[in-house]
Amino acid sequence: MTNEERRMFDAFQRKLDENPANRLTFFAGVREKCLVANNPYEQWVLQSEYENEAICKHLGIEYRKEDFAVSGEELARQWASGLPDM
Repeated sequence: MTNEERRMFDAFQRKLDENPANRLTFFAGVREKCLVANNPYEQWVLQSEYENEAICKHLGIEYRKEDFAVSGEELARQWASGLPDM
């Protein structure tokens, strides 16, 4: 995903997050259905993938799972960057 595509994706996702009516309307119009898992964590992962794929399809962006994966090390680095220096 290019930087421009990522900006479009983030802006559209923000628009959906800020207005529940927009979110409901958008996902009601998606033809594919989200898969169901047996535990909450797996369901959260499936729901996130479903939503990301639907938004990418709507914006005409090729969906690749790797574009949305964040390693544990990278997440820790991002979190630690916000801590004050001692």
